[in-house]
Amino acid sequence: MSRRPPEVSIWLGQVAVPFEPAGLVPALRDAAVVGLAAAIRTTRELNLASHAIARSLVLHAGFRAVHIEGTTDTGAGLDRYVTTGAGDPIGLVRTSQGFVRTAETLELVRWLREYNLEHPDDPARVVHTDGDPAPGSPGAVEDQLADVDLRWRERTGSSIVHLGGMAHMIVGDPRTLSPYSQTGRSAGALLRGALGTGYHAIALTAGSGHAPLPVPEVPEDFVESALDRLPLPALMLPLRVGSAAPPAVSRWLRTPLRIRCVGPNYDPEKAADFHLTAGPTNEAIDTVVHIQRVTPTSPLPDPSPH
Repeated sequence: MSRRPPEVSIWLGQVAVPFEPAGLVPALRDAAVVGLAAAIRTTRELNLASHAIARSLVLHAGFRAVHIEGTTDTGAGLDRYVTTGAGDPIGLVRTSQGFVRTAETLELVRWLREYNLEHPDDPARVVHTDGDPAPGSPGAVEDQLADVDLRWRERTGSSIVHLGGMAHMIVGDPRTLSPYSQTGRSAGALLRGALGTGYHAIALTAGSGHAPLPVPEVPEDFVESALDRLPLPALMLPLRVGSAAPPAVSRWLRTPLRIRCVGPNYDPEKAADFHLTAGPTNEAIDTVVHIQRVTPTSPLPDPSPH
């Protein structure tokens, strides 16, 4: 992004508020799909923030479907567990994709089961495919992620909270992932095209810490660097503010998005290379949740030998 004018810092200080999941409910109550776009999947704080938002939407906004990326092969089993109690939640989480194999994910899954025990006539479900094969190309991945949500929504009528990655859930048409030089339309863009404002993209960003590799301070030209300077360790900020923003802020929000996106083969020595670019910031993202300091997720322990 271009250099921030001082009016932007003043505005951010006035509009950003402490992160409180219930505070998001009024803006999300009517959404069909809420995409939670984590900049780094392996931080405890971003996972817990995502899970807190998901729980709040289930409890207070009528959402009855949770899509957990990385569970293509285990989602049906997880759904069976949270709705009936059948199956082994630890085994299912442990055999999901690597970044999902955490104590934090298991805690969310067990919470969904407890919720359903208390609400047997109105259960929350885990979104899953019907045995669809894993797609082979990056573009096919985006197509499948969006299609799974849209088919679930069409079949059940449920609103969905989708716990995903930055590359997938922001609205990028196109978006480019660096350093991989992958350019294409994101699942979030496909959902926006199908649902319009019924799709709401929340970016979950991090300042610095460990994940577990070192995560250095945010580069100055990344959008979240402005948030990392505010006196709030965990904050949220709406970006679709329309005419309510001062002219200098409106211009800043419409500059191209440049945001951290840690993916495979992350190298902390070249941390600034791992980022995503897309169209105007306030079209790619509806809301930002920013956590200034992050720590690693807690891997599930290996099973004890028999």
